[in-house]
Amino acid sequence: MIIRCKYICKYTAGNRRWSYPPTLVLNSCRLVYGLGTYMDPAVLGVNNGPIPYRRDLGELNMLVGGISPAGGTHSMANTGDIASIYKAMNVPGVRPNDLGGPFDLRCLFQIETTDDIPSPDSTFEEIRDDPRWNWTSSDEVFVSMLENGFAPYLNLASREWVSGLQQGWAHVDKDGIPQYVVNPESLKYFCVNWPYISPIMESIGDKLVLTIVERYNNVTMWGRYLKGTAVYGPPLEWETWAGVTNATVGIELQNEYNGLTCLKTGNGDTTSLEGWKENCGGSPYTWNWKYWDGTPEAAHRSYVSQALAIKSRFPGIRVGGPAIGTGPSFGLTPSSNGVLPADGAALDWIRSFLRTVKDSTRQHGVQMLDWFSWHAYTSCQTLTESVDCSRENPTSILGIAARMRSLLDAEGFGGLPMVISEHNAKFKVNGGNTYPGNTMGAAVTAVHIAGIVLSKDEFKIDSAYIVNGIDGPFLPYNKNSFPLSCTPEYVVQASENAPMGPERIAFSGKYIDDCSHGSGSNGAMSINSANGMGLLYSNGDKKPSAVVFEDVMSQFVFKDVNPVPTPLPASVVGMYADDSDVKKCISLLLVNADLLNYSPILPHLSQMSPMPNIDESKVQVLQVGQTIRGSGIILPNNISSLGTVQVEGQIVKKDLQSTTGMIMLQDGRIRLPPAGIVVFSSMCSGQK
Repeated sequence: MIIRCKYICKYTAGNRRWSYPPTLVLNSCRLVYGLGTYMDPAVLGVNNGPIPYRRDLGELNMLVGGISPAGGTHSMANTGDIASIYKAMNVPGVRPNDLGGPFDLRCLFQIETTDDIPSPDSTFEEIRDDPRWNWTSSDEVFVSMLENGFAPYLNLASREWVSGLQQGWAHVDKDGIPQYVVNPESLKYFCVNWPYISPIMESIGDKLVLTIVERYNNVTMWGRYLKGTAVYGPPLEWETWAGVTNATVGIELQNEYNGLTCLKTGNGDTTSLEGWKENCGGSPYTWNWKYWDGTPEAAHRSYVSQALAIKSRFPGIRVGGPAIGTGPSFGLTPSSNGVLPADGAALDWIRSFLRTVKDSTRQHGVQMLDWFSWHAYTSCQTLTESVDCSRENPTSILGIAARMRSLLDAEGFGGLPMVISEHNAKFKVNGGNTYPGNTMGAAVTAVHIAGIVLSKDEFKIDSAYIVNGIDGPFLPYNKNSFPLSCTPEYVVQASENAPMGPERIAFSGKYIDDCSHGSGSNGAMSINSANGMGLLYSNGDKKPSAVVFEDVMSQFVFKDVNPVPTPLPASVVGMYADDSDVKKCISLLLVNADLLNYSPILPHLSQMSPMPNIDESKVQVLQVGQTIRGSGIILPNNISSLGTVQVEGQIVKKDLQSTTGMIMLQDGRIRLPPAGIVVFSSMCSGQK
C-alpha cells in the first residue's frame, strides 16, 4: 500500500480549476493524505465545442435533429452557453473534431485536381504563403477554446468523418498509389474532396501540418484571448498550461488511419491471412477507409515526417498519435474463439507504426511520440452472454487499455503515456441498450470514466475525450456524416482466373441507399433511434451522459478514489472518494444497467467502503433517470412532416411503432426507465 500526499491549492471559482503553483506556500494550501488514485478532471475531456456545430450542411439545408423536446425547433445554444455547461461539468480540454469542416484538411487547403497539388519541392514558406489557405472557421473554433480556458488538443493531418458518397472507393496498386474505382462526390457549397489523400500527405503533409501549427502556436496572434484565463504563452505548448490543468496539450497526428476494410468476395473464413485475401478483395489494407487511402507504411512515414517537422521547429510542443480505432472495423475485436482477423494484421499495423517511430527517433535524436492515442466505443458485452467490464473482456475499455499497454511495453515504449482521444457507448442498430444518447449509454459512459480513473496510473492514461460535447455530427439527414457506413453496389466477377485481389470486384458505382441523406437503414444507426452523440443537445439541454459528467463524476473530482467490491454481482463498477475534511465523508458510484432499485444496497454501505458506522439516514441518493426530465415527457403536437420527433436521445416515428426498449409508452407519454447509475453522497462516519 502506497501513501501519497498532495497539495491542493488556489481553487478558482471563475473557471472551476485548481492551480498548482511551482513554489508551494504552505499557509495557502491544505495537505491531503489519501490512498488510491487521485481523480483528475483530465479524464473528462470532450470532443468538439464550445462553438456549436454549423447549422447548414453545405447545401443550404438546415440540420435535422439534435434539439430536445424542451427546446424550440430552431433554438441553438451559443458558445457562451456551451462553455458555461462545460465548466460546470469540469471539462478541462477540448479536441475539435467532426465540427463540419474547421480543421478538415480539405477545407483548410483546397485541392480539386491533381494539377492543384503543390510540388514536393515547394519550400515551407511557399506552402505557408499559398493563398488557398482558409482560416475563417478554424480561427473561430480556436478562439472559442482559448477565451474560455479549455486546453487545446488539436487533431491534425486528417479529414473529418464523411458519408460513403464523399469517401469514394479505392484500392492501392502495386506501387501503393490509390486507384479510385468509385469517385468521391463533393457536397455543394462545402469543402471539395481531394483527388486522393495518401500521396499528398506523403509529398507535402509535413509542410501543411507545420503551417497549421505555426499559426496556432503564435502567442502574438492569440495571446489576447488568453488574458481572461489563468494562462498566457504559446497556446499549443504544455508549459503554457502547466499548473492549471493536467489535460493533454499539443498536437495529435492522424485519425483512425488503421481501418481494415473487407469487401466480401466470398463467404469463407477471414481469420487467416489467406482466407482474408480470398474473401475480402485482396490483402489487408488494400481498400480505403474513411480517413486514409494508402498503405500502412505510407501512413507511418507520414506520421514521422510531420512529427519531425513540428518538433524541429517547436520543441516545446508535444506530439502524439496515431488515434487508432479499436473496434470491429479495425480488426481488433476477437471472434468468439478469441482470434483476430487476417492473422492479427491489425496488431502488425500497430507494431510497424511503433517500430517506424522508434527508428526515426533514433535517427534524428528527436522524440517523435509523446503519447499513444486510441479510440474505444464499447458496451461491456463479452464474447459470451454475460456482462463484464473488466480487463479480462477484450471488448471493454479496460480490456482495450490492457492490450494497448501490453503492445507498447513489448515494443520498448513502457514509459509512454496513453490518451483515449475518443470514447463513448457502442453504436447499435435501432439504438439498442447501449446507444450513446440514452440512459444506458450514460451508464456505459460512467463505466468508462470510472474504469479510466481506477486504472489511470497502472495503464499510464493521461487524458480521455468523450465523443461528443454537443450534437451536430451523425444526425439523421446530415449529408456530411450520416449514415455512418454505406457501401456501393458491387459484384464479384465470375471469372475464376481473376487474381485474389481488387480485380475480382466490379462496381456499379451506385450505392445501396442514398448515402448522403437516406434513412440510414444501411448505417450503424437508423433514423428510428439515431441522435447525435453529444453530451448536450444542440440547444444546450443535457442528455443522461451530461448528467454523469456534472452531477455524478463531479463528486469525485480532486478526491482520492478507490474501487469497492459490491454485494450485487451484476454491478459493473463501484468507486468511493475520500473527502478527507473534518468529517470522513465519501461518495460512492455504482453503475449497473439492470439496477432498478437501490434499496438493497443500503444495508451494505459499511461493507462496501472502508468506513465503519455510516449514518444511513444522512445518505443522499442521486439517480440519473430522476435528474433528466422527471417521470415522463409529453410528445409535442407539432410533429414535423418527416414523421419523427426527438425525445431524450431517441428519434421515434410519429405512429410510435418504432420505439426501442429504452423508452416505454404509458398513458400517451414517452417514459424513460430508471437509470443504471446511482450515486450515494454525504456518507459520513463522524468526527475524525
